[in-house]
Amino acid sequence: MAVNYVVTSGAPYATVTHLSGQNTVKVDIAKTADTATITIKDEGTCTYSNYECNGQSNVTIYGPALKQLTLGHGGLDYQAGNASELNVNVSKDAELTLHDSITSLIANVGDSASLSASDAAIQRVTLGMTTSASADFGTVNDLALTVPTSCAMGKHGQLSTEGVSHFTINGQPANMSGHGYGATTPCLLINHW
Repeated sequence: MAVNYVVTSGAPYATVTHLSGQNTVKVDIAKTADTATITIKDEGTCTYSNYECNGQSNVTIYGPALKQLTLGHGGLDYQAGNASELNVNVSKDAELTLHDSITSLIANVGDSASLSASDAAIQRVTLGMTTSASADFGTVNDLALTVPTSCAMGKHGQLSTEGVSHFTINGQPANMSGHGYGATTPCLLINHW
């Protein structure tokens, strides 16, 4: 099931599309202090097999801009619009794709999780990655990366960028210039295209 989040004004709502048609449902939001949990109750039906229905179902959530996003499992496409700041946590095995424009991104990416931000214009990134995590970005002005310096055999993560003007790894300036470089830290392969 594909899940998309689109930043809009007005009351949150969601559309659910199946092979057999489309329903619009209200989004239930439970708010505790600064945390909102979004729950979608899909009352639609799919007349095909569970495999076909789940594989071809799409949920699009329309709601307010988020400053913090935690993705516990599954995948999410987040269309940020013009965000000044965003703090994301992508847990083990989850997949987050960012779009549009973000001035400052703070991201933590867990084991076997992925963050794809190549379709987003991001100026500053503070990125923490665990072993076997992956992340990709377009051109970033400032990238501060924190990554483990020890890991199990074969448990390397991967970071890909199109370009970085100012790059630090674990607080130390990275000596990388030009196109086509590949650099390996003990637990992370870094590619620049």
